[in-house]
Amino acid sequence: MTLLTKHISYAIIAFVILLVVVYLGLIPFTDIPAWAALIIAAFSIYYSSESLIMDVKIKHSEDLHKFIAEWKRVNEGFYYKIIPLMGAQFQKNELNFTRPQYAPENINNDILYSDLTQNHLGEKYKNLLGDWNSYCTTVNDFEKQLNGLHKYIEELAMKELEKAGLSTTIDYNYKGTDVLNLWFVDALFSSYVAGVDKSQQIKIQEMNWSIPETQSMAKGYQVTLTKNNGTFSGGIAISNDPKKAEKYTAIFEALQKEPSNAKNKELESLISKIKEKDKEIDTSFSKISKTLVDMDRYPVFGEKCEFIRRAL
Repeated sequence: MTLLTKHISYAIIAFVILLVVVYLGLIPFTDIPAWAALIIAAFSIYYSSESLIMDVKIKHSEDLHKFIAEWKRVNEGFYYKIIPLMGAQFQKNELNFTRPQYAPENINNDILYSDLTQNHLGEKYKNLLGDWNSYCTTVNDFEKQLNGLHKYIEELAMKELEKAGLSTTIDYNYKGTDVLNLWFVDALFSSYVAGVDKSQQIKIQEMNWSIPETQSMAKGYQVTLTKNNGTFSGGIAISNDPKKAEKYTAIFEALQKEPSNAKNKELESLISKIKEKDKEIDTSFSKISKTLVDMDRYPVFGEKCEFIRRAL
């Protein structure tokens, strides 16, 4: 029954009651016009009030739908653009640049977030708030686990390099003595999380570097790693001795195979937990996405909304 139909029904009932009262002699026949006018005036006021309330609800529902659309944008952007970068440490700068655009705080800090989750979810979507909070917690735990794995790989790599008598000095500037680039660890981390890129290439390049401090040139042998069909290419170590450059290469390749050896139980456990957490994220994201899509298909109303009360 529509709002208009309901009001017409109430009006008819009121006039029937008036006629019955007149028939019983409780009200004089001559007073019918006055009573009828009173009933019409009362229903006009009531109908106007209800219409105003409905207009406010419709406008607020439209605002909530815009917010739901923004929530969907942030949710999908975070899942498809941010989470993959967490597993690629050599793209950390890109992560730091992109993440603010899809930060969950963009949603949580919006005033409509509290209004929607507290007043408009109803029984059907009541779990959305808990699902969203759980999802954000899972993502934070996932990132902590990734950072823990990165730290572990760094410690593991340094031990192996020290055993081989190789430098573990991390620097981007070659000055004639062996240096290790941050990508040595980052690339290992990426391969542990996502697997070794089948198109990966490692080669040793003889190069000359300028040393501003001494205004001289230094010859060096850079171990260059190329991944993802050439979309990533960078040096992972530089040595002044080609044989030591070969040692850097051999240790890097051996460390890449470490997870498949299944001998390092701690490493195996770290990677296993990350994969489990990754599956949790997939499940939570799918659940939240479905809820938001469903909610976006229907008007979003609520009787105890502060926005509606203030508007009236």
